[in-house]
Amino acid sequence: MLAVKAWLQDFPDQERPGLLLCGLPGTGKTHLASAAFNKLIRDNVRGLFYDYQDLAERLALGARDGSGSVELDVCRSVDVLFLDDIGSQRPKDYMADATLSLLKFRCNHRRPLIATTSLSDPDTGHRNQGDNRLQIAYERTLGDVIGPSARSRLFEMCTIIKMPIVEDYRTKRSRTF
Repeated sequence: MLAVKAWLQDFPDQERPGLLLCGLPGTGKTHLASAAFNKLIRDNVRGLFYDYQDLAERLALGARDGSGSVELDVCRSVDVLFLDDIGSQRPKDYMADATLSLLKFRCNHRRPLIATTSLSDPDTGHRNQGDNRLQIAYERTLGDVIGPSARSRLFEMCTIIKMPIVEDYRTKRSRTF
């Protein structure tokens, strides 16, 4: 929480205009990212939220009817873009290409981005250490899903926050009576 607050205090940081929260499912990534996003919206920053899987589905539909470039243009032009759960669906070539195009544009133009991912990455520090959730979540890496160039851009433009390995709050809450 303190790292997210520090990022907000420096907003907009031209050196690292993005924020990437990495960690296992149920560790609070979306909750923290949403709090940061909502603060920016309250400060009159124009923002757009997309669940990564929803964006993938919209781009797939857009590829068929020709409106896909309009969707990407909107994602490029908004002041701050929030992409939740990057890599939440199986990798598809068109989505890797669209992600690279979008991240490249936002990185090159220093446009803020808030993103979350449950995928592993050699630089995030989370690795399979016998925890079944780690095994399931980390079969694919961030680079596998979005491609090495998009991953590189994401790491160039973002402050990276590594979430602690804690019990999934959804699972924990479901056991509470």
